[in-house]
Amino acid sequence: MELLVIFWINGGAVVLFSDNDPFIIETNLFLSMISAGFTMNGSYQGEKEIYGDDTGLLNKPGLFNRKREIYKFNDIQRQTLSHNLYNIYEGVTISSVTKNNKRKMDVKLNDIQPFIPFARDSEGGITSFFKLASEKGEGDLIFDGGFTKLFINMKENGTFRYIQNIIGFTGRPEVHLSKNIMPEDYRPNKVTLMSREDLNNKVKNIMNKS
Repeated sequence: MELLVIFWINGGAVVLFSDNDPFIIETNLFLSMISAGFTMNGSYQGEKEIYGDDTGLLNKPGLFNRKREIYKFNDIQRQTLSHNLYNIYEGVTISSVTKNNKRKMDVKLNDIQPFIPFARDSEGGITSFFKLASEKGEGDLIFDGGFTKLFINMKENGTFRYIQNIIGFTGRPEVHLSKNIMPEDYRPNKVTLMSREDLNNKVKNIMNKS
């Protein structure tokens, strides 16, 4: 897991899908190593569709953020995860954010900063969230607690588009083209081992001052 964190620090995008307990170990280990301050837990049955929220407030269950936010890298405008999305199948046996033993809907959007919440499942849990790459050189992070949507439910409304959007989003073509790099030619810096102290300091710099 340390190597995956270093890969992220060096510019690689990391996308982690989790499932219900206990299939959240890798996600929670990564979140712990970057001092996120919360975990993913639970096993909500789901099996419903969630719908776009143009306000971005996610103030009730079953919504994902369709607000036309302008995400920027330096002066480059980036696309959103909700491009051409109107509904998404949430999956089955879903995990969601847990913090300070709060009930699902009591976990506020700003409770998980610097992450940006993307979706609440149909029971109200924050089940999808992301962190944008910054000028410090790290890659994007995307987490989703509905791992099961990647199997036979890939055909459900919105799911395949959602996966396409994740691929396009983490590829950051607009950012690489602005640096005269063809997106398909971009590679993160090579992964080399570092001391735990150096790793923790790099993570702290990224997470505290993004």
